[in-house]
Amino acid sequence: MRLLLLIFITLSLTSCKESTPKKPLKDVKISVTNYPLFWITDSLLGSKENIQYLIPKDVHPADWQPSSQNIHNMLQSDRIFINGATLEKWLETTSIPRIKIVNSTKGLGSKFIVIKDAIHHEHDGDSHSHDTIIATTWLDSELMKGQIQNISKELQSLMSQKAQEIKNNERKLLSEITKLHESLNKALASKTKLLSDNESFKYTARENDWDVKYISLSNLKDTDWQNIIDAAKHSKVLIASSSPTLAVKEKLKELGIETILFDQCSNNREIGDYIQVMENNIKALSRLK
Repeated sequence: MRLLLLIFITLSLTSCKESTPKKPLKDVKISVTNYPLFWITDSLLGSKENIQYLIPKDVHPADWQPSSQNIHNMLQSDRIFINGATLEKWLETTSIPRIKIVNSTKGLGSKFIVIKDAIHHEHDGDSHSHDTIIATTWLDSELMKGQIQNISKELQSLMSQKAQEIKNNERKLLSEITKLHESLNKALASKTKLLSDNESFKYTARENDWDVKYISLSNLKDTDWQNIIDAAKHSKVLIASSSPTLAVKEKLKELGIETILFDQCSNNREIGDYIQVMENNIKALSRLK
């Protein structure tokens, strides 16, 4: 009797689940928290109409603090795709149902780059340090592929009406990322010595086995310039995440240091998508040969 009752309950639940109507595709809304996630979602769906991207163009996603209206808008979404790897620090102080959040780097933590003792604090005379994770996971092709696969899986579940189309687009995207990595790997030889102003470049350097020394170009003092002069013995090529000020650029030129911009593609693009931006980065690096 108990067995028959269990079978009846199971069949009833299955019937209810199957009879629940799927939300019309046009009404599905997905929020994303950086440009690479927007590009992945757009590429998998083949359309931007379901995607909400709230971060202003002049704000880095890691620095974004959502307003109450932003939070309200995200709460109206069916899913919120986050980068993870500590990019979205605002989540620590924001009440958003975790059921809505999809961490695109879930299960990929073993590939993260961690900077030891990167953040220092002092409390009541006691000082301590914290490690920090470099959040620019989209600059590593294997991490990027993992993010594509995680997002694709969630979209296929959420929008099962077009699951096959999403699967097909996933295969295309993974192939594009593989080709992009191969081109980047050929741009410079292994062990090439470089300078960089941003440790976010570590993912690209690690994957291509480049020998990079990191320097700061912020609020430069005389002692900082001496560090740069010493670093110039390592390499005369600086990979910059943003264009240095004219004064800094002229000083670097005097030291014989060539500056090459490497766009990290973290925020909204008016011209060019992720692939185009990375191809432009590759062309810039290729000129060093």
